[in-house]
Formats: sequence, C-alpha cells, structure tokens
Amino acid sequence: MSIEYISSGPGKTVMCITFPPTPPESASDRQKIREYHQQIHESEGFYVGERPVKSRPYIGSGITRHSANDEKAIAAAKFAVEASDHNKGEDCGGRLEFRKVVRVNIMRAAVFVYYITLQGSDQCFYEAKVLENIHHLTYQLKMFRPAQHYKE
Repeated sequence: MSIEYISSGPGKTVMCITFPPTPPESASDRQKIREYHQQIHESEGFYVGERPVKSRPYIGSGITRHSANDEKAIAAAKFAVEASDHNKGEDCGGRLEFRKVVRVNIMRAAVFVYYITLQGSDQCFYEAKVLENIHHLTYQLKMFRPAQHYKE
C-alpha cells in the first residue's frame, strides 16, 4: 500500500491510497468460493463454514461463525423471542421465553445481521434473523421460525 498526497489547487490536498493488485485466484480457490456461497444459499446463512481465506471480500457475502456466548448475540436472541409472533396473541399456547443460544453466524455490513439458532422455554429450537443498527444500537427482527437448518 502506498499513500500519496496530491495538490488539487490552492489550499486543497487530496490523499490518494494505492493498494497492491489482488493476486489471481486459482481454480481451487474459485471452487472453495463457490462451495461457500452454496452453503450460504442452502442454509440461508444459518450454517456456514469458514470463509475461504484467499477469497476477495464481496459485499454481503462475509457470513462467519460467531460466539454463542457473545453478549450482543444473546441480546439479539432475547430481542427476537420477545418480538416474535409467539408472544403475541393468546392462541400460541403460552408465552415463549428465551433459554439459550445454540449457534450464531454474523454478517458485518452497514448493519450487523445475526443468524441465530436458539432454544426456547418450550425446549424447541428456532431460527431468527436479527439486524442490529450499530449506530443506534437498535434491533429489527427480520425472521423468526421453527429451526429448519438445526444440526444437533
């Protein structure tokens, strides 16, 4: 990487940063990237292996495993249970409460997207997709459903 300061007129300086070219990907790297994207597609982001190390960072494709003990992930899971339809209305057979986080994947972008597999007080497993606005520290529930991709 090189940094160069360029004058663009009286009293105006522009900083120019030059990055080295990205090394060409091998056929093996391209195959690993395809497999990674296939995992994202098939599991809807809930069960994704490690991101291929040599792959270029594509916006929106960087879903990685995250600690199930992370305070923010737990807060997002608790929010998902509270905001879910399972706690609205009387026909749900009782109030669902958060028990534990089983697995978390996260995509870091303008917002954090948590792909959470959790267990509720009914001993059933659920999947929740929660957006965290990192500037306002607020959550938005995008999906809450019985787990479809949970692997015991």
